Amino acid sequence: MDLLHRLALARVPGVGGVLFRKLVGQMGSPEAVFAADTARLRQVSGVGERTARAIKSYDGWPEVEAEIERMRELDVRLLPLEDAGYPVNLREIHDPPVHLYVRGEILARDALAMAVVGSRNASPYGSKVTRKLAANMARAGVTVVSGMARGIDSFAHRGALGAGGRTIAVLGCGVDVVFPRSNADLVEEIAASGAVVSEFPLGTEPRPENFPKRNRIISGLSLGVLLVEAGAKSGALITASCALDQGRDVFAVPGSVEDPRNAGSHWLIKQGARIVDSAGDVLREILPQDRSGGERGRPAAAAGLTEEERRVLTKMDSDPIHIDDIVRRTGMPVSRLSGILLSFELRGLVEQLPGKLFRRTVEG
Repeated sequence: MDLLHRLALARVPGVGGVLFRKLVGQMGSPEAVFAADTARLRQVSGVGERTARAIKSYDGWPEVEAEIERMRELDVRLLPLEDAGYPVNLREIHDPPVHLYVRGEILARDALAMAVVGSRNASPYGSKVTRKLAANMARAGVTVVSGMARGIDSFAHRGALGAGGRTIAVLGCGVDVVFPRSNADLVEEIAASGAVVSEFPLGTEPRPENFPKRNRIISGLSLGVLLVEAGAKSGALITASCALDQGRDVFAVPGSVEDPRNAGSHWLIKQGARIVDSAGDVLREILPQDRSGGERGRPAAAAGLTEEERRVLTKMDSDPIHIDDIVRRTGMPVSRLSGILLSFELRGLVEQLPGKLFRRTVEG
């Protein structure tokens, strides 16, 4: 990949995502865009005289070269829209970033993702609920996506990490800029076992105008958006609006009517957002779209299991077995096993019977 010309073109004043795609689509490559004369550039729809001259007179090459060197030092990878590894959910929105700066790694399994956002000033109730929901979704194989802000966002990331799951943080600044500073350790944890991503160049400060752009990526990466303690003017409502524009589901956790932190969430519920009081409420909606491509309850749902999931399923048969016996057979902590069994139940792979008994319902 020609990093130099790609990053330079994205920095040219007047060249946004739509125009970037048009220019590269018609010219063949970012390098060819810079090599074209003004007349040829003007033939591209949306390119005026000012933009054409800005491309031809671009002189920020030293800054781009310095950024590439900085990317190497920090092990930051650029993921272009046309790359096979670009997040499939994000590619589907009408204005996907032309590329993402990535610390860590985005995996194919991250297509099964849920965004969790809410108040920066979270209550003890909000923090507890968020951690629990994020942890239970992570145990069921769902990647938790959020924005690294104080409060609900941070609790969502930490809940997923604490359950041994995956989480993606989307920043409104460069991936080399820690914001807020109190999340310095959290950034490193996420980069080590998930991904920290941004569409903004390295060194970009967290300016207010960046966050609505960030929010569309949070919802775009996900199958739905879950709000916890979103106030009437919360930025989380912008993420919910992005989700609706992108055809994503919106969920909300109800709270006290006397707490203004819940005003936005309650308003969304009145507009038709799904009420959530457990991870199962979310999983029932998104697991039918799981990586296997099968619908819940069909034998095809047994395809595409992770090695860990297959290990659990092979220890079960059509005769009921108590969860404690499955723990002994698999050597797996009950907290992790419970999440997997819930995922199996919702996908039609197992049936739960009274007394914490489970039986396998499909071959595989």
